[in-house]
Amino acid sequence: MEHKDEVYFEVHGVNGAELEAAARSDSFIVDHTPPIMTEISDNKDGNRYQADKSKLSLKWDFFDSESGIGKYRTVIYESRHGIKQKHWPASERYNETKPMSTVNDKMDSTLGNLNMEDGVTYSLHVTAFDGALLATAHESTGVLIDTTPPSTPKVNISPTKLSWVLKTIQLSVLYYQYKFISPGLLTCYVVHINKS
Repeated sequence: MEHKDEVYFEVHGVNGAELEAAARSDSFIVDHTPPIMTEISDNKDGNRYQADKSKLSLKWDFFDSESGIGKYRTVIYESRHGIKQKHWPASERYNETKPMSTVNDKMDSTLGNLNMEDGVTYSLHVTAFDGALLATAHESTGVLIDTTPPSTPKVNISPTKLSWVLKTIQLSVLYYQYKFISPGLLTCYVVHINKS
């Protein structure tokens, strides 16, 4: 059978009295291709960092034009110091879900109570199965949990000395401009140099 062939069975029966009856089965489409992933994300805005340690906003979308999507298997992995291990579900190998609709296979959900840790990257791994039980797996790039604010920068303002040397033969310089900026105040020192 070739890819996308429609297959059905037809039965024709004849009894001893030469009476005939025929019946045809439901058909199915031959599917030799796994689902195709169009989107996978482990947080709402596609950011690489997030401060919320309790939840992930998950999105994924796969499609299969021949037999549709039958089910998804999802896992959340954590990567710490180069070591990757399963974070969720805690007691099962994976979480299995079915698409909400046969027309739209896009999944969008928030997974809470995750107890994630600072400095650890969490990623969504989805395996999609089509109606012919062919599978494809993809994983998001991951989101790093960071709940610590940046350290306060040290700023040192000291008197500034500005000097320059101008050597020009044919160039006409109208002026040089030096700016000093302080909170709420912009001071401009303008030096005019006229060529004589």
